[in-house]
Amino acid sequence: MTRSSTIRNYFAVLLLLFFSFSKLCNAQVKSYHKTNFGVSFILNTGKMNIYLIKDGLAEIKYTFLEKLPEKKSLVVEPVKSYLKNFTVKEDKDDIVI
Repeated sequence: MTRSSTIRNYFAVLLLLFFSFSKLCNAQVKSYHKTNFGVSFILNTGKMNIYLIKDGLAEIKYTFLEKLPEKKSLVVEPVKSYLKNFTVKEDKDDIVI
């Protein structure tokens, strides 16, 4: 195998992986609601929670499973409490927190 055909094969595999994963990452919001810790979303491909820790800092958890698994977060800052004063509203096709 020549060098150019090897590079071409790698490029073809990368394109295939890119298009495969881009299809998996497409998620639309079916519903959402404000919670005590932030906002919880039900997506067409799973669930997502946005935990509002403080202004400018949020923890986001996503799963394609029925329920979010209970796992220790990789957030370095210890969370004593979540941000309480926030609003959630829809603006055309966006959800603004």
